[in-house]
Amino acid sequence: MLGAIVRTHRERLGISQEELAARVGVSVRGIRDIEAGRVARPRPSTVRLLADAFALSGAERDRFCSDLLSTRRRRPADPSSLADWPVPGQLPADAEYFVGRCAELHRLTALLDSAAPRTTVVAISGMAGVGKTTLAVHWAHQVADRFPDGKLYVNLRGWEGDGASMAGEEALRTLLGALGVSPARMPVEVPAQDALLRSLLVQRRMLLVLDNARDAEQVRPLLPGTSGCLVLVTSRSRLAGLVVGHGAWSMPLDMLTAAESYALLTRRLGPARLATEPAATAEIIERCARLPLALAVVAARITTEPELRLRDLAAELRSSDGELHPFAGVDPATDLRTLFSLSHGVLTGSAARLFRLLGLHPGAEFTVALAASLAGIPAARVRPVLAELVQASLVTRVGGDRFALHDLIRAYARELVRSTEPDAVRACAEHRMFDHYLGTALASARRLEPSREGLPAWPLGAGVVTSPVGGAASAATWFARELPTLLRVVEWAGVTGRGAHAWRLAWAVTTYLQRSGRWREQVSMQRAALTAARAAADQVGQSYAHRGLARAQLRLARYDLAEAEARSALELSRALDDPFGQARAQQTLAAVFTGSSRHQVAMWHSRQAFVLFRAEGRRGPAAESLNSIAWSNAQLGRYHPARGCARRAIRQLRAVGDRHGEASAWDTLGYAHAHLGDQVAATRCYRRALRLFTMLGDEFLQAEVLLHLGDARVVVGDLSGARAAWRRALSLLDRLGHPGAEALRGRLSG
Repeated sequence: MLGAIVRTHRERLGISQEELAARVGVSVRGIRDIEAGRVARPRPSTVRLLADAFALSGAERDRFCSDLLSTRRRRPADPSSLADWPVPGQLPADAEYFVGRCAELHRLTALLDSAAPRTTVVAISGMAGVGKTTLAVHWAHQVADRFPDGKLYVNLRGWEGDGASMAGEEALRTLLGALGVSPARMPVEVPAQDALLRSLLVQRRMLLVLDNARDAEQVRPLLPGTSGCLVLVTSRSRLAGLVVGHGAWSMPLDMLTAAESYALLTRRLGPARLATEPAATAEIIERCARLPLALAVVAARITTEPELRLRDLAAELRSSDGELHPFAGVDPATDLRTLFSLSHGVLTGSAARLFRLLGLHPGAEFTVALAASLAGIPAARVRPVLAELVQASLVTRVGGDRFALHDLIRAYARELVRSTEPDAVRACAEHRMFDHYLGTALASARRLEPSREGLPAWPLGAGVVTSPVGGAASAATWFARELPTLLRVVEWAGVTGRGAHAWRLAWAVTTYLQRSGRWREQVSMQRAALTAARAAADQVGQSYAHRGLARAQLRLARYDLAEAEARSALELSRALDDPFGQARAQQTLAAVFTGSSRHQVAMWHSRQAFVLFRAEGRRGPAAESLNSIAWSNAQLGRYHPARGCARRAIRQLRAVGDRHGEASAWDTLGYAHAHLGDQVAATRCYRRALRLFTMLGDEFLQAEVLLHLGDARVVVGDLSGARAAWRRALSLLDRLGHPGAEALRGRLSG
């Protein structure tokens, strides 16, 4: 009967057995066996594929499938006693407010399409509340019709705490019961139950959703032994054992995007409610850190408190200062603190301790070296501890040796460390953290500017691990990635009474901030450093912070503020009887007056700095002051003295290896040559300066040299070359947000 039905449809279409085999995706021999009657029990998936190949639909398709499946002889687990097995449909209800996850849904479907007829295991992992179960159940409903033999679901309760995790025997009994095995026929021994489950799944096309698994060991006995099934496993653990031992596909689940988060709130609250308060809506999404469960909790609160305005809720979340109490609930299944505590509760002692100490870290990302410093152990010992936190979805690896804590998980870690760790333990861990950042920043600053007069070496405490620093490029990359954290560390060091760390760390970051044009960040950091130094009554630190503030305000063309800061630094250095500090302050004042075009005053301060530096035997800084004198001479129309001073400065700066100072001196020499009528020499000097500044990454001074180069090209009649140089300068100034960009834009448009 089966063979005749298939043959009739094939011949109706006028296709060969080979063509039918290709359409169905089976071997030619398989089609021959079906038509010859050698296959008495076809798989439901094969029947469905045959119906597709014959282009059957509607009632005709239903009749075809019914006729073929009615020929199947059900094979019970115990042929002597079990009736035909049922077709279970155990999926929970689909989520009413499901949004987004398009990439994940597409990937799951693609895996299903490519996996047939193999059994595929997909491990969906992620932190508590990220929507693992919601995604698994939603997709399972989408593809339910592709599993005609049934859909099984079991909550393994792997993360419910208090010993509530489902034992392997209970899970096996649950699945076997769903497949029609009565208690009387249930094997007593777990291995026999495992074998029976595998037998019942042979040649079946079934979908198994194993939800909330603790680890791979809990899942292994429940996996089918033959092809045809698909298994979705959700867990807070990455389930590496399934990936390695069973070829499972790993699908870590991240937060929703901002657009998906907005769509979720729209589905729950309605578009009109959100449209009236767009700014508050955006802040709520940010404060919930795009975690689906957190968004659902606040949405439920808004729904049950209709008088609550979105702006009031946003203000409440803002004032909570990262605490979890706005996300508390009476239902443990939706209380974030409870969910996070269950993940923390299953960690080993060393992993739980590190997780708590990470609550002291003020940044979003951290390195292996930082984690080692917090724990006070070598980097090699902290790596497996971090791996455990990653497996538990409490920490995320963001690349290389860098990791991150989700905002709300960091809030939980902060609560834990404050409530469980003694004050002395927290203080020691914080001190190691500050030492880590200061030690790494000082080493990086030396790579960026080897000739810079450094601070005395900072003694690192026991257990401190600094990040490895390569060359200048590696140092700049480290500063760029750590900058948001470094600002918070400087502020936190001041709050905790570690002013010495605060102002030294701000000093170490100065070269990077100056060269990269991050002057506003420099102002913020130096102000925090100044506050910390004042709180510690540290006059040396105050003088350094005032000088750093002056340099930043100068680059922002805030000359009055820059002068005030530089004079404060000079007064403190005099009070401290610090000639070197006085020289640096005089040098800073010279730069301020140069910026405000008061060149005669700038010349006086440069000479004061030069005398002080030379008396202290500081050859490099003295040569920098000599170049400042040369520049003031040039601005005052004294081009021959300027040229001589610039040449002397270049020789001395090159001798001490100060490439940045040398680049500035080449720019000065080019300017003098240009005004003495030697445009060829001027262009040559400008290009040397430009190469050095480009190599050093100082975009602002690259722009200044390009301005001068453009002026030189105008003199020789090369207007296109001049405009090209100015356009490059404008691009740099725009990127830096420098106020001089508008004047240059006007010149180009004129």
